[in-house]
Amino acid sequence: MHLKLDTPYRLRYGIKKKSEVMRSIEKNRKHRTTAYLPISIKSAGKIALVVLGYFVWGTGVLWALAGWYLLIPILRGIISLLVGLLTVILVLLALLTFL
Repeated sequence: MHLKLDTPYRLRYGIKKKSEVMRSIEKNRKHRTTAYLPISIKSAGKIALVVLGYFVWGTGVLWALAGWYLLIPILRGIISLLVGLLTVILVLLALLTFL
């Protein structure tokens, strides 16, 4: 379907000219926030620190990291539960005190 430059059909249905489409594609490429790398610099730094820790302290570092990454979600869940219970208790106390 070949469209003329400023036909009502093209303007009504928002069909862009090829040059506008290409301009917007190139504009999006220029404003890209992240580079498409296979691994991030943060991940590479973490891997380097784990390898360094293994060579300095041995397998104890690996066990400590495994325990850390396994216990963090459990500790967050417990803390979240305690904060929720404390909030409910404080709201109930406030309601009972002022009513």
